[in-house]
Amino acid sequence: MRRNPLLVLLTALIATIAPTALAEGPDWERKVSVTVVAAPLKDALKQLSQAAGYPLVALKAIENEVVSLRLKDATLREAMDRLAQAARAEWRPEQGQHRLTVGSELARKQASEETQAAVAEVRAALAALPGDGASPSGVVRAFEPSVLAAIQPNARVVFSTTPNRSQLAMPRAVATALDRWIAAARRKGAGCRRARRRSAGWRRRKHWAEGSGFVSW
Repeated sequence: MRRNPLLVLLTALIATIAPTALAEGPDWERKVSVTVVAAPLKDALKQLSQAAGYPLVALKAIENEVVSLRLKDATLREAMDRLAQAARAEWRPEQGQHRLTVGSELARKQASEETQAAVAEVRAALAALPGDGASPSGVVRAFEPSVLAAIQPNARVVFSTTPNRSQLAMPRAVATALDRWIAAARRKGAGCRRARRRSAGWRRRKHWAEGSGFVSW
């Protein structure tokens, strides 16, 4: 059977190119030196790519993240690992290059770390509030820090003891603190009213005494 010359040529070409293509990839043990200080990730990758002789890129969403990295005579593998840590990202091999991206597992880890940091910040802010338990500060402190940390900036959130579909249930501890504050405010109000009544009575007696000539002030 006569063979197609074009097919033979194509097969030979593939056989020649394939080993080279399969061999393509980063030289993990190649020594590289990189110095970037508070620079965009894409600039650090450009410098590392030039030193490694291999294209390294980043996902568009993170290429402007600011990173700092100083390495001298490190292996390419070490440099890539350090850069991934600095960018809080992970490497993914692609055809002819490696790309820094945010994987689902890493994204979950980052989200967890950010949540923990937000909760810690709210907890510190609550601890710094003045006032005792029977006060507005006491009501706010009754919230779990995680509840307040979950509220997005500029969001309007309403807590209620009988919430509707657009409201959130008021935590029991917060409702208790609110009741204490209201009770304290009522006691204070009652005390002020009694003081005003005593003051008014004293003024009436003073006026009568002066008018009767019994006393001179």
